[in-house]
Amino acid sequence: MNIRSVRKALLLAGVAVFAVGCGDDPLDPNVTGAVNAEIHDTPAGAGEFTGTAAGNIFVSIRSTGGTWVDLGSPNGITVALQSSSATSVHGVSSVPQGSYDRVRLTFSGVTFSIDAGGTVSGNVLSSGASAVAANSTPLELELSVSPFDVSSAGGTVGVSFDLNVENWIDQQSLADGIIQDGRIQGQVTVAVIGG
Repeated sequence: MNIRSVRKALLLAGVAVFAVGCGDDPLDPNVTGAVNAEIHDTPAGAGEFTGTAAGNIFVSIRSTGGTWVDLGSPNGITVALQSSSATSVHGVSSVPQGSYDRVRLTFSGVTFSIDAGGTVSGNVLSSGASAVAANSTPLELELSVSPFDVSSAGGTVGVSFDLNVENWIDQQSLADGIIQDGRIQGQVTVAVIGG
């Protein structure tokens, strides 16, 4: 075999590997499984404040092959702050059977309201206060998770987001009425149950 033949064989092998790698998403659109995304804001302990987060929120999950799947469209929901109760974002959603490894929580015009008497940044609020996140541009929070499988026989997979509001809400945001994206980024956590 001459050098030219070897180069040609290597080039063809490389193209074949690239083509398989680019088109190999393990999702099966003809078979679906169930996913339920919920949001809560677990109490920090001493219950420094109560309130709500209300606005358009939606959740997407990404397959290990890189395809994003929306669990629904932006949905106006209300989540109790510093409460153990969770709110379902879209209800149980059908998604293509496959393996997933990232989740995305998107806020659009979400108002965080803190009730009077709550303590924020060491100050007790004499009256209720609120601030809006993602008022003009949606805020996407992407989080890596251990790969999980969604299948028709696997039951409902739960994706549970904790807002951890106590870690990032502050007096300045409430005074301004706006929550800067950077305050929230890196603060929300997620757990996947099942799959």
